[in-house]
Amino acid sequence: EFEEALQDTAAEGAVCLDGFLQAGMENIKKKRQTQHDGEASEEEKKAMRKMFDDYDDDGSGTMSFPELGNLIRGLFPIIDEELRPKLNGMMKEVERNSFGSMDFQDFVLIVRQFLELQAEVMMQKESKAVQSSGFTSNEVQDFRELFQANDEDGDQELTWSEIRRLVGKVCVLDGGANA
Repeated sequence: EFEEALQDTAAEGAVCLDGFLQAGMENIKKKRQTQHDGEASEEEKKAMRKMFDDYDDDGSGTMSFPELGNLIRGLFPIIDEELRPKLNGMMKEVERNSFGSMDFQDFVLIVRQFLELQAEVMMQKESKAVQSSGFTSNEVQDFRELFQANDEDGDQELTWSEIRRLVGKVCVLDGGANA
C-alpha cells in the first residue's frame, strides 16, 4: 500500500520529501483505521465525534494543535508535576506526526491515549486516597459511586447545592444561615 501511495506522488521517477511524507502519513492512517475501527462501539464513535466537533473551533474538520491543547485542558483541568511530562511527551509526538493538524481518525487515537492516561491518573489518586485515609478500596469505590450519582451536571465537582442534597438524604438540614 505504501509503495502504491508513493508511486502516486512520484513525478518523473522521483519523489520529493513532501510526497514521501504524505504517502507515509496516508499509509499510517490506513493502518490505524484498520486496527481501531473494530474496537470502537457506535456510542464511543458518536461521543468522539461530538468531542471532535466541540473542540474543532474553526469548523475546519481537522483538529489543530491549539484546539487539541484546549481539549487537554478540558480533560486535565489540574496538571501536576507528575502528569505534565507525560502530557508534554504525548503532545510532542502529536506535533511531530500530525503536520499541524489531525483528522478524525488521528483524533480518536490520541484521545484514547489521553483517556487512558486520565484513567491511570484517577486510579493513582484513588490508591493514594486509600492509603492516606485508611478506607478500604471498597469504601473508596462506594464514595466514588455516591459522588458520581450526586454530580448532576457531570463536571466532576459537587456544587454546594449538590452537597446539600446529598447530605439532606442522610440527615435533616437546618434551613438557617448555613443553608
